[in-house]
This record gives sequence, structure tokens and C-alpha cells, in this order.
Amino acid sequence: MIQELESQGWIHGISLFGVPWDWRQSMCWTPTLDRLEDALRAARERNNGRKVALVSHSMGALVVKCFMARRPEFFQEAVETWISIAAPHQGASAKIFMEFLQGYNLGNIVIGAEAAKVLSLEAPAVYELLPQENFEWQEQPYIALQWKNGTRQVSFSLS
Repeated sequence: MIQELESQGWIHGISLFGVPWDWRQSMCWTPTLDRLEDALRAARERNNGRKVALVSHSMGALVVKCFMARRPEFFQEAVETWISIAAPHQGASAKIFMEFLQGYNLGNIVIGAEAAKVLSLEAPAVYELLPQENFEWQEQPYIALQWKNGTRQVSFSLS
């Protein structure tokens, strides 16, 4: 996304500011919210005090939602437009359950499944990604059990 914005003429540190954050921490983690506020202040200072257009991607949108809830006055003062791209506003898909139950490692060859499971169980952000109670599933989630003689799907209720 950053490369695309730069190809469209956005300039890092002038019209384009990034806010890194630790995806394992809560999306309401104070150091992350502080970095977002600092970036918004810097963007406004570099642009004659104008309000900014804020673009977030995926879990970054949940950080922004938390920022809006925790610092609403500053958000209104600083942000003209917020664009949220591919955000899990109602929680993540059933893959989040795979992290808890099986240690899904997103295909990462550096970290094994068991280490991914431990990491996800200790990461507050994973819990914050669980689907909301009123989430409308396109397909009812299931757990796939792999046995030596084949795979069996076991459905379960989330209520």
C-alpha cells in the first residue's frame, strides 16, 4: 500500500506518514495510540495545520477505532477523512480459531505451528480479533480433524 501511494506522488515525511505497531499487543495499547497521535500531529505540522486523510489497513483499522474511542476530541480535531481498507471490523474469519487450536502460522517457515500457537495464546490482539457475537458467517465454521484414515469436519455452535 505504501509503495502504491508513493507511486502516486505521496512523499514520506511530508504527505505520507506510517505508524508501525506491534501486532501482538492490544490494538488499544497506549504506546501505539501515542505513536498514532504523534504521526497525526507531525502530518498536520508539515501541512500548515490542515486536517489529514487517515488510511488504515487490516488490523490498523481496529487501532484507529480504539484511538477514536479513547481520544475522540483529538481525532475530530486532526482527521478530515478516514479510509479503512480490508479491515476485520466484526472480527476475523475462522482462521483465528485455527491459531488457538492448531497453531496456524500463516505459512511462515521460520516459526513452527506449536510456537505460533503459544504466541497467539499470549497475544492480546488475537483475542480482539475473535468474531463479534452478531457476526454473520458466510459459512458456518468447523474444526477439521485429521486422522490417519482421513479428515473429518466437526461443526460447532458459537452461541
